[in-house]
Amino acid sequence: NTGEYTNGDATLIPTYYYQFLRLSNENIHLFLNYFFNRVYRETNQRAQYPIGLIDDGTRYLPDLVDYFSVNIYKNDC
Repeated sequence: NTGEYTNGDATLIPTYYYQFLRLSNENIHLFLNYFFNRVYRETNQRAQYPIGLIDDGTRYLPDLVDYFSVNIYKNDC
């Protein structure tokens, strides 16, 4: 399932986060390989799908400020 991005008509390939919830770990790995191989495929040195979209993919992304404040080295200089 592909589409066109309305701002510039770039071809995009979407998938949805909820689809991952039904897959086993092995099938998640297979699906992601398939998805990213399609997203990064080129024809004549041009991307076929300049946009790969995982809808709702940041649902469980930690708050970046909290993450960096805890996990990134702090320079006291």
